Amino acid sequence: MSIYDEQYYIIKRDNSYEELSVTPTKETTKRKFKFKKLIIGEKATVFSTKTNDLNFALGEPEILFSAPNFIVSEKLKNEIKNGLFGSQFYPAIITAKNGEQRDNFWLLNTFSKLDCWHRERSIIDDPDDFLYIDEGIEIFPTVSKYSLDENILDNIDENQRLIFKIAKTSTQPIFVHQKVVDIFNKHKIKGVKFYKISEYNFGDEF
Repeated sequence: MSIYDEQYYIIKRDNSYEELSVTPTKETTKRKFKFKKLIIGEKATVFSTKTNDLNFALGEPEILFSAPNFIVSEKLKNEIKNGLFGSQFYPAIITAKNGEQRDNFWLLNTFSKLDCWHRERSIIDDPDDFLYIDEGIEIFPTVSKYSLDENILDNIDENQRLIFKIAKTSTQPIFVHQKVVDIFNKHKIKGVKFYKISEYNFGDEF
């Protein structure tokens, strides 16, 4: 086990808060915000929610999910905007079922993933399905238990990798450092769960 397995967590929505799941519009989906860098200054991304009440975002919780990416209020964005690897916060608009909108949100736009899971210590679902090519498309394995590779992370300044998306796995979750978790805990933000890498097994969130 690596020391980093104790320092990093996978961030996911608390399943008790279904209203925090949002859906990108077709136009936003076409912009491929989960793996392509958006140009700051262009129009905001737009997401819809099934609720008619957007007041839940005025205080706590301050986070929404378009899994595995998330969207945060401006207040929270300002506290966690440093330390992003291969990502940026990009303006987002949330539209309620009744058409009401709020435009003070920020999407975690991920465009470069970090390949830092240890191939020997991590556990994948099917050892025969490690990586293969299907019609020119790379198919990555499902990692059921992660261990992070210190040989890679040691060479990246900690303040440049507090939040990152993992590379070359089927699910590609978002990883956050203990420092980020501490910020969430300080504000007692609801609707989110953190799974420590050393303790997490795929499916624990269900």
